Amino acid sequence: FFFESLQAMIIRLSSVNVTELAVDLENNSYRSYQGFLCLMQLSTREEDFIVDVIKLREHIPHIARFFADPSIVKVFHGADNDILWLQRDFDIYVVNMFDTGQAARALKYESYSLAYLLERFVNIKVDKSHQTADWRQRPIPKEMLRYARQDTHYLLSIYDRILIELLDNSAQHYEMFPSESGQLLTYVLSRSAQLCLRTYTKEVVTQQHVIDMIRRDGWRLGIDTNSDPQYFRAAASLYVWRDSVARIRDESTEYVMPNIALLAVAKHCPTNTEDLQGVFHWLSRCLGMRVKFPPLVYSLRSSLFYTIASCIESQI
Repeated sequence: FFFESLQAMIIRLSSVNVTELAVDLENNSYRSYQGFLCLMQLSTREEDFIVDVIKLREHIPHIARFFADPSIVKVFHGADNDILWLQRDFDIYVVNMFDTGQAARALKYESYSLAYLLERFVNIKVDKSHQTADWRQRPIPKEMLRYARQDTHYLLSIYDRILIELLDNSAQHYEMFPSESGQLLTYVLSRSAQLCLRTYTKEVVTQQHVIDMIRRDGWRLGIDTNSDPQYFRAAASLYVWRDSVARIRDESTEYVMPNIALLAVAKHCPTNTEDLQGVFHWLSRCLGMRVKFPPLVYSLRSSLFYTIASCIESQI
């Protein structure tokens, strides 16, 4: 999808008087600190477009006007992250959005996933193997392109069906409770509008991040937020070290050192290579599976040992 094709898409969208536009995005976050968008899928009622936003990165702002146009309903599914990713990468803000994920919640479906909606409304089972695919790779395999196209190809049809259900349920609710204004459609539109008001900000490391990590993963090692204050200081120091390495190397923090490994290192505070290797052997035994030694932890172990030693000295 080259610039000439992007121009043709813009001309096409401008000429057919589009009133609804289905949108989906494929993002990469594993080997990047902030993450970045790799693919954008757009569908009208007649056509599907797949935009390679890696190749066309500098030109993507040309389509911002479609997202900001209040006369076009942008239909997303689970737009929480999409809204932020568009701002982060392209300064694109979305106006007049309908989130089918919010609608699925309002209607209390047994599942809120797009895969469930595709099976419920168009009888299509999604190949889930591509949900964690690497969207950076070029050329993109045909089966991945088919998966990407499917995400928006049926979304406007699903939107139509859901809209009918919301209107029917809202009418029934109004008949039962005429004094209440909390109709389902109004609720979904309100929730969708609230998502559009979210703004992207770069994450700043705080003490709460460390607490949340311990709460989420510490139980696997018998660690909780009531652990020894010295342990918390060690975990906080390692958290800051990992974040700094990730920023400088443009890697995800999980690639630099997974949370569970960070908590194990904080527990034992190794200051030499042999002890550090021993921590990962101990962690593997605790989890009942082999835990790989992160390559950046090994190559930057001197810096890691310095951080640990400094933390120990400060506690003396």
